[in-house]
Amino acid sequence: MKKRVYMALVVAMIGLCGCTPTKDSERADAVNQSEVAEVEAEVIEEPGTSQGDDTAEAADNTDTTQEADDSNAAANEETTDEETTDEKTTGEKSADEDITEENVSDENASDNEQNAEADAGESSTEDTGDSRYATEAPSNPIADSLDLSGDVFDDYEPVLKDAVEQIVSSSENLQEELNGIEAIDYRFEGLRTAAETQAEMTQTSYWSYAVWDMEINSLWSRISETLKGAEKDNLLKEQRQWIAMKEEVILETLGRSEDGGSIYPMLVNELTRDMTRTRSYYLASVLAKAKGDEITLPKRGICGEYVDNQGTNDVYSSLIIKESFESGYEGIISIFRLGNVEGTVEKSGDDLVFTSYDEKTKGIIRYGWGGASLEITESNGGLLEKGEVYEFKFVF
Repeated sequence: MKKRVYMALVVAMIGLCGCTPTKDSERADAVNQSEVAEVEAEVIEEPGTSQGDDTAEAADNTDTTQEADDSNAAANEETTDEETTDEKTTGEKSADEDITEENVSDENASDNEQNAEADAGESSTEDTGDSRYATEAPSNPIADSLDLSGDVFDDYEPVLKDAVEQIVSSSENLQEELNGIEAIDYRFEGLRTAAETQAEMTQTSYWSYAVWDMEINSLWSRISETLKGAEKDNLLKEQRQWIAMKEEVILETLGRSEDGGSIYPMLVNELTRDMTRTRSYYLASVLAKAKGDEITLPKRGICGEYVDNQGTNDVYSSLIIKESFESGYEGIISIFRLGNVEGTVEKSGDDLVFTSYDEKTKGIIRYGWGGASLEITESNGGLLEKGEVYEFKFVF
């Protein structure tokens, strides 16, 4: 990998609205068209295959996800004309898009996620969103032995893939496996801390995403071999809806790439990493239940993205909570595409309190793995009416 490629990536990310992870451009051209075809084939053919060869389906999904990241770097090359890039950012049809449907649509969305929360349980320690690790640093012998002493632009993918496979095969249960993946991710915390340029910070943020992308590939292949019938069909339906909505959710959370400056690709990587990690835990809870195992879901952090899709592939309403550029947290509420209400978000016990910037609207936000709700407690006119309760059951 070469440092000279960073500026090309920034230009390329702007061309793609900055909403997706991209892989190494050196290998992308050969798979660009095949990835698109495979994604389309999965959407069209999957309902039939879910009643048939589960192992073949898992292999198809895994191949698609591994090729997906590469294809979007090819698009980046076209956008940047003569320039090439080796820096990694998240791509248009990334692996996690093809295999990580944590959430279900319509009535099933709430039921599946609430069941996962009840079956797996939530930890009592909250990940507030201010830090990746709210408790002690995770550790695992395989993760701790990784040699990450080279240049941040080196290709760590083969090393990470091998480490993830070792952790999956050596773990006695899914909880131990997830702890090991957290430990690999944590190893890049040191690289992020040591990064001196924006290019280096963007590059290290990609590797954190890549770790969870690999874990999701592994989880999905095992789920495809384990689940049968309606439960498997529901996950496939979730997958298609999540793929369809993910780009819009990223755009609503981060804004337009042209307004984000040089930091924007890093923010996309970090957000995609968080989304992929969330999906990994949800899928692990589904797999654990199917195998008679159990895991502890980490408590949902203050920051998060919640959607009401009305059982479709579109975002009808959304609740987005993110860190403010100044201090604290801010919320962005969109209701039935009629408009947005923005304001501050503050912690209040187990809930959150939303106050619009014009102070005309206040509400209580309740959130968890089963989604989020917003109850309007004060309103002096406008989009949100007092007494209304809005539900956002699709968790990103």
